[in-house]
Amino acid sequence: MCNYVGEVRPSEAGRLGNVIYQTLVQNVCLSIHAHFVNPEDLCLKVDKWPWAQTHTWSGWREHYKTHKEEFDHRIRKMQKKREKKIQHNAPPE
Repeated sequence: MCNYVGEVRPSEAGRLGNVIYQTLVQNVCLSIHAHFVNPEDLCLKVDKWPWAQTHTWSGWREHYKTHKEEFDHRIRKMQKKREKKIQHNAPPE
C-alpha cells in the first residue's frame, strides 16, 4: 500500500481523500499529478493492485488513517531511496 499511496500522492496532501482508495479498489490508474479528479485523469482498468480487492475502499482508507504516521514514514524512506537511485544512475554533468 505504501507504493500505491506514495505513487498517487507523493506529498501527504490528499492521502486521506476517498478517491485514491476508491481508485485503488477499482484497479484503475489515477494520474499522479491530478489535484482534482476528472474523467480524463483515469486510465483503463488494469490489475495493477490485485491485493486491493481484499478490502473495501473505506477499509483501506481507514487502515491508512489509523497508521498514518507509520505509512508516511515508510513512504518518505521509499521516496528518498528512489531519489538516491535516480541520482546514482544520472550521467555526470
